[in-house]
Amino acid sequence: MQLHEVLAEDGIDLNFIAKEKHSALAKLAAMLATQAGIDDKIIRRELLARERLGATGVGWGIAIPHALMDELTKPVACMARLKEPIDFGAIDDAPVDILFGLLWPRSKVGTFLPALSYLARTFRNQTTRHLIRQATTPAAVLSCLDHCEELPVAAHDWPSLIPDSELQHSREPGSPDRAGGT
Repeated sequence: MQLHEVLAEDGIDLNFIAKEKHSALAKLAAMLATQAGIDDKIIRRELLARERLGATGVGWGIAIPHALMDELTKPVACMARLKEPIDFGAIDDAPVDILFGLLWPRSKVGTFLPALSYLARTFRNQTTRHLIRQATTPAAVLSCLDHCEELPVAAHDWPSLIPDSELQHSREPGSPDRAGGT
């Protein structure tokens, strides 16, 4: 799965505001509804049902709310970077500041778990997370995600995939800055 195949610039919100998990899922459902052409109430119901099975917070401040849906013929995604992190019941108990919403056609269930695994591997990379947190435009996020397999795992080796003009100058807690300091 190539992320640019399911995620478009208009499906990325870098100033997402939510006070808690349920309001975040409702807003994420509205974003996904725009992409999928399905009523947001149906999507919200499916996301909440999946969340009741177990939290979709995968760690490192990332959650991947997802659902299989009969109404879809192709995968649909959106991404939101929260202005303030919220508790999402993540496996590492860290608050979540990046949500990646994913809807998948139930008719293609055989390709769903590999795609979900790919997303988890993508967000496992500290450099990817750092660049997403620094991006100032949806285009910068897409550039980072398009190149995530090329990104080094070592946090001190920051690639220059995104122009400095499209980066914020804060950093992920506990990670070194671009100059190699802490």
